[in-house]
Amino acid sequence: MLAQEYFYFAVISFLVVPTHGDTQHDLKQLCSLIPGFYDNKVQYETDIAKGLPIKQRHQRLQTSLVEEDVPFLAGWVNYYIEQYVNGDENSVIRQRLYSFGVDSEGRIALKIYSFKDPSQVLHAKAFDPIFQRLTQSDVIYSEGCDVFWHKADSTPLRFQSWAEKTCYVNINGNKVLIEVAQNWTKSYLTSLEKWIAENGTDILGEPSPYNMTRQNAYSVPRQGHLAKPDFGHHARNKRSKRLPTSSSTPVTSFKDSVQALIGGRSVTFEASLDGCSRLYSSGTPPQSLKVGGLVDTYEYFDDPKFGSQEFFGFSFSSKSIQKEGVVTQLTEVLAFSSGQVSVNVTVLTADLRTLISKTAQTAVFYVDDATVTSLPTYESLRIALENGDRVRYTSNYQPPHCIGVDAKAIGGTSIVDFELYKDRIESSSWKMITNYMYHGSGFVYDVVNAVYWSNSSVIFTASDVDVVTFKPYYSENIYCQFGNDSTHFYLLA
Repeated sequence: MLAQEYFYFAVISFLVVPTHGDTQHDLKQLCSLIPGFYDNKVQYETDIAKGLPIKQRHQRLQTSLVEEDVPFLAGWVNYYIEQYVNGDENSVIRQRLYSFGVDSEGRIALKIYSFKDPSQVLHAKAFDPIFQRLTQSDVIYSEGCDVFWHKADSTPLRFQSWAEKTCYVNINGNKVLIEVAQNWTKSYLTSLEKWIAENGTDILGEPSPYNMTRQNAYSVPRQGHLAKPDFGHHARNKRSKRLPTSSSTPVTSFKDSVQALIGGRSVTFEASLDGCSRLYSSGTPPQSLKVGGLVDTYEYFDDPKFGSQEFFGFSFSSKSIQKEGVVTQLTEVLAFSSGQVSVNVTVLTADLRTLISKTAQTAVFYVDDATVTSLPTYESLRIALENGDRVRYTSNYQPPHCIGVDAKAIGGTSIVDFELYKDRIESSSWKMITNYMYHGSGFVYDVVNAVYWSNSSVIFTASDVDVVTFKPYYSENIYCQFGNDSTHFYLLA
């Protein structure tokens, strides 16, 4: 439908233009509201309950906005917006690139771009590498349709939009002015749209406004929890002590998840894949397909170089035999401070062709209720490992806590495989991830080798290695130490 294609295309112009305030600060606040998944389910079901005729009902509309790194728009904050109807991600009605920044007149401006080949970015995830390769020749700028935003004088925080009356499109040979009034808050997004013909009449023919509620990624905890994975591989002759036996507690916020991970706790998650009852063609499908696992090797970032909001990411992979042969199932998760969670499950053939790709926009996290004890010295770490205990570490890579990486980043994992020497302990961890950081596509192994010295120094060697050629894209050393807000070790019992 044409109404679907032009939905959210521009912004109405009858609001007063703001001339005050700290624009850069306001831009940061606005961008903190944007990423997320929005749904007008309540409005849609209310229309049905009222018995409204079909033509007077709002469509069931879902809107996803994820932040992207777009080099040719450097200096602006960029989001990929995708909209679909009736809960069917295959019924996409709109794809756009939203670019926010401060223009030459000191206004918060939104520039809108469409894609010459929308299929190229279909279902793109946050910080998808496809956007790093995007050039200006791949998009079409919506001339005359810039949107401007100002902070409303209200509580809670709310932003309103305004624009010049210059956003014209050709619809069935007619020159039509597109006007949309929007409000954005932490909990909802509303949009009142008009299509104004040359005679001044509204020809949209669909109900408006659309009232969409942000869907909370940390939803109401479900009953039960995931069975805990076996930590016991390569745990010497005391493997049984490494099996988790404690229960779990649902986590209700991004902050609590981060605090649990940094504090050395064991965290798991589960998510229901969107529109998916099974991944493979064989076998009996469950009622709804869930994925889940351990948040083991993770990285947490609070640095503008990596985006406008805090996030942590992790991944894990496994192999199985299907009719296509041996396949790899890769699960990658990004959790953002806004509450948005991006879960991507990719099934790859032996030659790394993508066989299946599924996503989820929400997840539930759980924290192991095990007792956590700090291991402050090299000797206490050595004894715990020799005893076959469950051990995790957390390292704050930001200078001056560690030297070698100029980033506000924290990482951690379980110490599972290790070698014990007279003056040191060595361990390693790895995970398979999409090749985000480098030109090209494909996947890499993110490998971290660690050496814990008896003099309390810690050295990490981090590398990203091509999964086919095993050629390293980079390798860097990070120098840390026991304690002192640098590297901490924890025993879980």
